[in-house]
Amino acid sequence: MRKYTTFFYLLLIFLSGCIDPIDFKFDGQTQHLVVEAKFTNEASINYVKLSKSSPYDYPYNIFVEQATVYITSKEGEFFPFRHIDNGYYLPVGEAKGETGGTYTLHIENEGKKYQSNPVTIQPPVKIDSVYFEYAEVWVAEKGKKEKELKPGYRVLVDYVDPEEEDNFYRWSYNSEFEVHTQPWDYVETSCLGCPRPDPKKCCSICYIEEEGELLPVNNDRLSDGKKVIAQEVFFIPFEKYLNYKYKLQLYQYSTTEEAFNFFKVIKEQSESTGGIFDPPPSEAKGNIFNIDDEGEQVLGIFDAAGVSRRDITLTFDEIPYYKPPFVYPDDCRLMENSTTEKPENW
Repeated sequence: MRKYTTFFYLLLIFLSGCIDPIDFKFDGQTQHLVVEAKFTNEASINYVKLSKSSPYDYPYNIFVEQATVYITSKEGEFFPFRHIDNGYYLPVGEAKGETGGTYTLHIENEGKKYQSNPVTIQPPVKIDSVYFEYAEVWVAEKGKKEKELKPGYRVLVDYVDPEEEDNFYRWSYNSEFEVHTQPWDYVETSCLGCPRPDPKKCCSICYIEEEGELLPVNNDRLSDGKKVIAQEVFFIPFEKYLNYKYKLQLYQYSTTEEAFNFFKVIKEQSESTGGIFDPPPSEAKGNIFNIDDEGEQVLGIFDAAGVSRRDITLTFDEIPYYKPPFVYPDDCRLMENSTTEKPENW
């Protein structure tokens, strides 16, 4: 199950107009199909997510839940996907791509047929090592207006770029971590005579799953055939994430130049300050189109890529730095994607 997707969240922000929007040239079209799709040699991370763009003041996501979704290969293979929830479609059975294989995404929805350009999976490039570097970073937390300076770890990777090839990279992660909260300190605020203490009996220990498509991308224009050292992929604050135990699965994708350019534009837009000397918004060109109406704009991309993976576990006592206590005076089950059920092999 997909718990969290950075790329999709940022794409919706761009459409909402919170910052200078990507130049999609809407041409009066009120809604657009938004596609986020990944097909790799690692079956467990393959999925398609479908939604529709909505006005910035519309309070709900519009998920597409009745579509027919499948992937075909150049060799005639057929991989059907079924809807799970919130617009996510997962493969029926174990479906994965092969290095050198060419794949096409197909979507049928509301009488319309959509298709991606064929994409060939590039050979995965091995992650040689994953390590961590202490830093203090300004972090914008969900639900808070201002960024806060937080200590934590930058996640860095090393890998060796293949010689005499054009290579393009991006990253994603899955994580599980343990949080301890303080339900006994809960304060009721929505009542006559509030605020007043109203301790809760449960629950103080939970386990959270989180995942994200990371925006850093890289190519080998300056590193062809060389060892790439200390490529930063994301930042983990100590608070909440590293107060007890943190398990990380990091994925490195050997993607296409087309996907690289798409995610590069998304990254540049996410970093835009909106100043008067900023360059004008770029157009994020995806690879999905309406078969019968090429004028319809479809947002997003089908990314078929070779992927390598490294697993890392961090515990509280391994971190030789001050770790701010995580303060959450409420039932930990109210946190997004949380459960009191301990993960296997925890």
